[in-house]
Amino acid sequence: MSSRSGLFRISFIMMLVMILIACSPSAELRASQTASKQTEIAVSWTETPTITVTATATQTATITPPPLPRPEIVDPSWELLLFDTFDRSSKIFPEREVGGGTISLTNSKSVWKYLSNGNFSGLGLNASSVGDLSDFFMSVEGNQIVCPGNCSYGLKFRSGSEFGYFFSIFERKQTFNFQLIDFSGTGRYFNLETYASSINPDGPNVLAVLAEGSEISIYINDVLVTQVQDSTSLMGYVGIIITSSTGGSEAEFEFDNFQVYVE
Repeated sequence: MSSRSGLFRISFIMMLVMILIACSPSAELRASQTASKQTEIAVSWTETPTITVTATATQTATITPPPLPRPEIVDPSWELLLFDTFDRSSKIFPEREVGGGTISLTNSKSVWKYLSNGNFSGLGLNASSVGDLSDFFMSVEGNQIVCPGNCSYGLKFRSGSEFGYFFSIFERKQTFNFQLIDFSGTGRYFNLETYASSINPDGPNVLAVLAEGSEISIYINDVLVTQVQDSTSLMGYVGIIITSSTGGSEAEFEFDNFQVYVE
């Protein structure tokens, strides 16, 4: 009995093994199924949803640049006393004939023309609506349009009955001149003329003066070119000057954005 039962168990076990083998997938099938699952996984990771972006129109604000001077030159607490763009008219330099020259308004510029008598001469006009000033910042944008010979343009300040300061540039030579003149006939107290790389020889150029007590700072296109300590004249008028040295030929200059700040 025991040997028959043993044989029966062995036969039964072998039958089960054969059934399991028959029912299990083949190696090739298992490999195929594994690859299929990997493909599904890969696809599920690489597929991304499509995002639709709707563009909206935005309005760009029109920015008007602030007038000169740059903030680093003038104390923010100083007040703007005068700003003339010469767009339609000018109260400080009205259109007229004066001293061998003419002043007119063209294309929002103050146009100055001057006919020299052959000597080095010119025009120097005070800003008519601005009185005596002590501490101030002033600037103007100038451009030499026609110059038959040796010409200059610039600023005058602290100008009175006895003394006056004059700062001007010679565009073509890229030099500037700064002087204190005694109107009584004694002549110049000092006269500085030197080269400045900040001068644009083809124009335009922004010229500026900062006067605080006895210290006078001169700027050309926002570059400090010289500083002078002088207290000869501490108050006076401000304005524009032009010069020419060629007789018989008219020189022409343009000015824009004349402004004055006071403490």
